[in-house]
Amino acid sequence: MSSNHLTSDNLTMIERLLSEFRVIERDRDLDIETAQARLLIYAFADGISIEADLRSLLAKHISLNNSLDRSSRRWRAEADAPSHRQEHMLPSPEEEFNAAETIHPMTAAPHDEETLIGRSAVGETAVISWVPGCGADDRSGHWVRVDDGKPFEAVHWVRTMALEHSSVGSTR
Repeated sequence: MSSNHLTSDNLTMIERLLSEFRVIERDRDLDIETAQARLLIYAFADGISIEADLRSLLAKHISLNNSLDRSSRRWRAEADAPSHRQEHMLPSPEEEFNAAETIHPMTAAPHDEETLIGRSAVGETAVISWVPGCGADDRSGHWVRVDDGKPFEAVHWVRTMALEHSSVGSTR
């Protein structure tokens, strides 16, 4: 029976992976490094314990984070960056998830009308919202993708940076 509790060897492996991707420059960002460490720890807790899989996950995370950073720098350099985000300018849910400072387990998700970014156990991300059920319990219901209203089995969530997302079933 495998365990998803971190051992000393697991932590050493995570540190080794982080050091492979660590920036050794003046602009080293400890917030980003902390988010990367949390990503690996959460992935391990979700059952991803093979070093190659964790390395691949971290590489994808860094690539998307760098893409967001380049976009942000480009907008600032243009001097006429939009003061609010428009739907066609939004980063993808995956980019937003990977750029988040705090990643939460779904057990801590708010069961209200707030729109979130969710990530499934297989790494798929989507903009999601809670659809309450008919029962008296406020937790009866399910999470759905905002874009198509289909159920989404998220294991982690982050707050979205978007001011609004289209609602389920809306037309554009």
